[in-house]
Amino acid sequence: MATTPVPGDSASAGSFEAKLEELNALIGALESGDLGLEDAIRTFEKGRRLHHELLQVLAGYERRIEVLTKTATGEDLAVLSPEFEGEASGALPTPSRAPAPPPPPAPPKASGSSRKKPAFDDDVPF
Repeated sequence: MATTPVPGDSASAGSFEAKLEELNALIGALESGDLGLEDAIRTFEKGRRLHHELLQVLAGYERRIEVLTKTATGEDLAVLSPEFEGEASGALPTPSRAPAPPPPPAPPKASGSSRKKPAFDDDVPF
């Protein structure tokens, strides 16, 4: 029975690097424009296969990292120091500032008929 390479072991990492280099070479060949149509299509197909394989390897690495950093209940085991907590959540650190001044008080309300009607209301035909 053939063994499947475990993501992260030296053989898998070497094949990952080799595949990544090969993919970059294929991309360079396609971008150069020197390939004929049939060769370009075969190169593109091979590049898509390599890309898919690399994504699968990366997904394996991600699963391994999740297993290593999560508890059975799904809580994150990774404990970050306070200066890195904002970076882990994606939030930007906020600079400390003086509190904003309170808003100005509202003007006193006019009572009843002492309120003057604005002049522009006389121009309204309805």
